[in-house]
Amino acid sequence: MAQKRAKSRSRRRSGARAKSADDDGAQQSKQAQEVEAGGPDESQQEAAEESAEAEVPSLEQQLADARKALEETEKKYLYSVADLHNYKRRMQRELADRMQFANEELLRDLLPLLDNFRLAVRTSPEDADAEVVLAGVRIMLQQFEELLSSYGVQSIAAEPGTDFDPSVHEAVERLDAGPDLQGKVVEEVTRGYKFRDRLLRAARVRAGSLPAEDEDVDKG
Repeated sequence: MAQKRAKSRSRRRSGARAKSADDDGAQQSKQAQEVEAGGPDESQQEAAEESAEAEVPSLEQQLADARKALEETEKKYLYSVADLHNYKRRMQRELADRMQFANEELLRDLLPLLDNFRLAVRTSPEDADAEVVLAGVRIMLQQFEELLSSYGVQSIAAEPGTDFDPSVHEAVERLDAGPDLQGKVVEEVTRGYKFRDRLLRAARVRAGSLPAEDEDVDKG
């Protein structure tokens, strides 16, 4: 009986040693496979490193593209600033030229009238006929007034009987011209002119005296 129990224990020990050996072999085989594969942690680390290395050129390219875009934007800005300065200088020159030669066209149009006056002056006194000279002067006066009108210059009405308007008339003298001409123009001394809506010169006139009550208001 004792011998049987000893044999049984021996068989159990042998089985346990065999199982342990098998487990050790399986563990060693698994470790060998992990070593050959680089291990789970090492494989993940290598993959992360490869991904990071792939991202570096991409970031560098993005940075290079951003720098290039910034340089192009800066060049466009400098070109725009230079164009603006050139435009301002050109406008200043043109404005200066306009101010300097603003009356060039008017003066050029006055030259034919000046020629007509010179022709009248050159007329020989022996050949001069008062009516002919007067007619020529009237024509030149008409030409001059038409020229002024073409530039927007209009004469101010100051015929006898026109209501006296202190905004466009200047009374050089007050006359007692009767009740019909009280507060009205009696005679034009110097013609007045407007340039469009702006007064160039008031018409200087002799005007009829105002009634006593209105005259006091006018003096005040």
